[in-house]
Amino acid sequence: MLYGPALSALMHGVRGINFYEQRYIFAGGKNDAGPTIEKIFNLTAFLEQQGLMHYRTPRSVAVLYSRASEDWWQLAHASNPLQAAEGILYQNAVMEVLFRNGVPFDLYYVDQPATLDELGNYALAILPYPYSVGTEAGAKIRNAIGKGTAVISLKHRGEVDEFAERRTPPLLDTVPGIADVRVDLSKSSYAELSTQLMRVVANSMPAGLPLTLHANGRDIECSMQQNDSDRLVFCLNWEMEPAEIGLGLSLKEGTYAVSVITLDRQSAGAINGRSALTASDLRNFHLALAPGEAKILSVKLVQTRR
Repeated sequence: MLYGPALSALMHGVRGINFYEQRYIFAGGKNDAGPTIEKIFNLTAFLEQQGLMHYRTPRSVAVLYSRASEDWWQLAHASNPLQAAEGILYQNAVMEVLFRNGVPFDLYYVDQPATLDELGNYALAILPYPYSVGTEAGAKIRNAIGKGTAVISLKHRGEVDEFAERRTPPLLDTVPGIADVRVDLSKSSYAELSTQLMRVVANSMPAGLPLTLHANGRDIECSMQQNDSDRLVFCLNWEMEPAEIGLGLSLKEGTYAVSVITLDRQSAGAINGRSALTASDLRNFHLALAPGEAKILSVKLVQTRR
């Protein structure tokens, strides 16, 4: 699916798309991929006209990736290649769970504590593999908890600092309020990780997620960007079979207009034959996707409820 990675990047906040090795557009001596690539660029140009640059991922979930944790763990367990790769596996698995469940998130690096000042603006921060956590990063996490951010960690608790010096007790054990998701990937399945992680995510966000996705076991990727009260909901069917999915948006009360944008056209959207929709209508609705189809729902507030 040529356009899949481009659309996936766009829905998660990328604002510039290009295609490396453009000579492959002319595979087989003919311009067979060119028309599809042209549609992608036309789509991004159209979205820019609709204000795409003013939309951003909602500040609901932050993932705190740690490259230092990967590296120090890998070096300490170099004699066992499978065990050495544990950090990469955990961090990628957590992001995969969020992708597959339609949870929009921003990505930060624990190893760059100067970037963590905004952490307190998020409802939830997830530490997928916090083996190595520096003192400054620990202070930023503690500060975010003090501002009301829920924090969850998997597998580790900051057993070493940013220079791989061992700590006793582990740093995160000294920070109250961090929930622990105890999943051993070597003894459990991806499905078990997904179930446990999403349960903790839901319990950590009493106000609810900004987007809910019920893909019914299908390989469907969805995410959302927001601009004040307006939303762009991106969905991509990675399968070559038709699918119907359930979606839900958390919106303030009012009347909304929805348009459906595809690679080929824009059209008015409706639910049960109605084009003027309430926040209640958009809290739980269905979307049909053709094989390999990408759809973008533009949800705009047209009238607030007094």
